[in-house]
Amino acid sequence: MKLSIKGLVASSALVLGLSFSLPAFAEENTEPTEPERFYDSEFDAEIIAYENTENGLVPLTEEEYRSFTEEQEVEEPELEYSDTDEFNLLKPVVAGDFKTQDYREYWKYSESKVTTYTGNPIQATSTIKCNTSGGCSISKNISVTVSSSFSVNTQAEKNAIKAGVSYTWVNSATSSSTYTFKLKKGENGYIAFKPTKRKSTGKLKRYSNWDGYLYSKSAYCRNPVKLSNGEAKGTYVFVHKK
Repeated sequence: MKLSIKGLVASSALVLGLSFSLPAFAEENTEPTEPERFYDSEFDAEIIAYENTENGLVPLTEEEYRSFTEEQEVEEPELEYSDTDEFNLLKPVVAGDFKTQDYREYWKYSESKVTTYTGNPIQATSTIKCNTSGGCSISKNISVTVSSSFSVNTQAEKNAIKAGVSYTWVNSATSSSTYTFKLKKGENGYIAFKPTKRKSTGKLKRYSNWDGYLYSKSAYCRNPVKLSNGEAKGTYVFVHKK
């Protein structure tokens, strides 16, 4: 399978930049070595993997892929909340959701740990099939969005977490691209993206201007990670369905 990409359009602060690096030729006028194809238990299928780097997408061997995605964490999106408000550092970041003329309560976030891990795969295309005897050359438009999420629901709590994390906040990212690749007759599969994410874990502490500290609860958030050139960090895989 050979892949190439064109037509990248970014719509937010973080860009999923995509370009493929072809393996070196063994000698002139020979076919390039195909990327390694191997079984992955997460997909229960054979895959071909590419790491997204500052220099484009680089094919990964099975060993390199295992090393790159070694740190993983089970995410439960149904138990988390997306952001519902554009965060602005010029706004009060500790303003709470309860106050009277002389009394107010507010949240502050105290971060205890930051971890970097490989997030849940995002399926970027529907199933792609080849039924032509001579094989298929296919162009496919894809769009991938990676968003931040929280363990808390109210905007006051989210704003306190945003103000309290130790890294630059990244809210979401969208990329639109066109893939051109080849499949043999009978092959089918789909493209997925496994984003690298950052998770901040800590305590949300409740205060009042009368009594000071009131109580606390555990909280966390997840964010996309970007490379030094602003592109998304992660792994693209073509999943060969059975």
